Amino acid sequence: MFIKLWKSDIKAIGRILWPLYGCFMVVGLLMGYRMQSYLNAIQQEEENMLFLRSNTTDLTGRLFGILFLASIIVTMILLMQRFQRSLFKKEAYFTFSLPMHTSTILFEKVLVILFWVVINSLVFFITFYFIFSSLIGPDQMNESIQWVFTETNGAPLKIFLISLLFQMMLYLQICFSMSFAYQFSNYRVIIGVITWIITCFLIPSIAPSNMQNSEIMFYLNPFLTSVAFFVGIWALLEYRLNLD
Repeated sequence: MFIKLWKSDIKAIGRILWPLYGCFMVVGLLMGYRMQSYLNAIQQEEENMLFLRSNTTDLTGRLFGILFLASIIVTMILLMQRFQRSLFKKEAYFTFSLPMHTSTILFEKVLVILFWVVINSLVFFITFYFIFSSLIGPDQMNESIQWVFTETNGAPLKIFLISLLFQMMLYLQICFSMSFAYQFSNYRVIIGVITWIITCFLIPSIAPSNMQNSEIMFYLNPFLTSVAFFVGIWALLEYRLNLD
């Protein structure tokens, strides 16, 4: 039942995100190709083609920027909408009728968010990899990545992990604010925004004081904060569930 529910949520969100990510990657590849053609025109001094390629590259870059922002914003909106519909709207009656504990249902929602956060990050990485590869060449790009990993002791992987932790913390913070707002019948949007602002001030206090200046804090702080939000959401769903 857990796997079926997870697949159902992934499929529902993927109807929009897969095509959006696909368009983003295609436009990214096209932009890389256009930039490469523009640089070649400069090197070969093809003045008659320079203006046309410059305008085409500019238009492709604008479209790429729009899709980049859309990928971030739409992902967040869809994930939060799915969380809201399945736990607080009409779908919640079906969700909570399943033979699953509240903690299991919530954990499934967290795994759905984690899945799309990872996919979103990988799409960005792959797209920018191909863009830069088209400019400097695949071999030089691979050598550059290898040099960065060697010289920085795997810093890119650490940055990727920290990015995932902070993104999960942000999503769970929004989910907690939404869950708290649904304890009231009116002014839910205002209450949710106020709750989110308050939690923004409380987040730094969750990390142990003796680790505020240590490297492990960058991993431990978002993880502990995410766990705290998870427990808070679970408590609200378990003891104060308020469905529309």
